[in-house]
Amino acid sequence: MDALFILCGIACIVETVMMLRGKDFLLFWGYPDREKEFDLPALCKAEWWLFAIDGVLCLIIGGASQYTKLNMVCIGLAFATLVGHIVNFRNPKYKKKK
Repeated sequence: MDALFILCGIACIVETVMMLRGKDFLLFWGYPDREKEFDLPALCKAEWWLFAIDGVLCLIIGGASQYTKLNMVCIGLAFATLVGHIVNFRNPKYKKKK
């Protein structure tokens, strides 16, 4: 399970780097038609820091399995960033104007 969190953290860090470059790696994987609905540069500016936080949290969870309280705090923060991702995708500010 720890290896899974470490791999997830690495994937989030890679997504962060790609978003800082203005490209997408994970967001629309499998849904290329959905990418056309969003203003990708604006969405990348809003999402990159959430992916950076997710990556660090997953690496902490994967590397500190014996610290239960720390893991619970990190899992709670990860759920908070999940809410941030949902808010960004539902925000009309990041969708293309028709």
